[in-house]
Amino acid sequence: MDKEKKKLIKDKICAVNGFIKSRRLLLTLKPLGNNDRDEHLENDFLHINNTCYFLSAIIFELLIKIFYELENEQPCKKTHDLKEIYNELASKDKEFIKSRYEILSKNNELKEIEKKARIVYCNLDEAIDINENIVVHFKYDSKINKKNSVFNNLVRGHKTIFTIPNNISESFFTELLDNINRRFVS
Repeated sequence: MDKEKKKLIKDKICAVNGFIKSRRLLLTLKPLGNNDRDEHLENDFLHINNTCYFLSAIIFELLIKIFYELENEQPCKKTHDLKEIYNELASKDKEFIKSRYEILSKNNELKEIEKKARIVYCNLDEAIDINENIVVHFKYDSKINKKNSVFNNLVRGHKTIFTIPNNISESFFTELLDNINRRFVS
């Protein structure tokens, strides 16, 4: 792979790292009590979670595109059609991503939240479709999708929206990124 292509991938990896760290920092902010001043912070808390929901979609899209670029040694198409890009990945990469997604969906803490809140998580194919929808439309119409992906920090339950602990969803991103980093360095 030539230097220019390596630099493009390295830039995307840096962006993913920055988005993951930003998401982590934002999700550490919590509303305080119930006085007037704290009402503003509580509203900020909702905005922060919406921002992190969008960042999750951007992170996932960039990770899929990096897998594509590593494999094909050429820049990925400038598209949000993740299904098309994902389908062009080598089967070993698709299996790795799918296995990480399925492992996360069986996480005990997530299962507890799922049971209490009556949340239904979709499979990876649906998550890819949802992700594209979030990246393209959420910035204009910030509604949480009715189908839930295990790597998003916000999920829709039977009657309300729930936040998922960051360490759960972040583990999916870091496992994909670790795989990319091992391949990129070698």
